[in-house]
Order: sequence, then structure tokens, then C-alpha cells
Amino acid sequence: MPLSKFEALVLMALAREGPLTITGIRRHTGISPSAVYTAVRGLRVKGLVVEEQEKEFPFRRFITATEKGLKVAGLLRDVEKLLQGG
Repeated sequence: MPLSKFEALVLMALAREGPLTITGIRRHTGISPSAVYTAVRGLRVKGLVVEEQEKEFPFRRFITATEKGLKVAGLLRDVEKLLQGG
């Protein structure tokens, strides 16, 4: 299953910043809310992220990269470096 461009952006942001809300992902990636939701759904299906909701108010949902997701993000960083001549 290939990653979409937006899935890759979201996964890289989560690997770099740690757990984020949808709003936090939007701030770090600059992509639209609907694209974030679609990307998170795709990453969840692939087993690359998990969602957890706070148990107390304000009940925010945090998205976190799984161990597998962190490995994939590391590979994506390596590819980026190679493409930039590093």
C-alpha cells in the first residue's frame, strides 16, 4: 500500500513533533482539514498511527505515530536526504 503525499506529510510531522491534534497537524503541514482527516484515516488503516482521546475535558483527540509509523517516517527522511544530494 503506497502512501499518499498528504499521508507522508502527516506521518513526518508526527514523527518530528510527537502526538498532535488534527489542528496541530494542520499547523505543521499546512494542509486542509479534510486532507488531514483523510490522511489520518489512511495511516490508521495501514497501522502507522493510532488515535487516543483525552479522558477529561476538553476531550481532544491526539494522533500518534506507531513504532511502524516511526520506522516508515525514518525511511522517508532518508529518501528526502538522498534526493537532496546528501
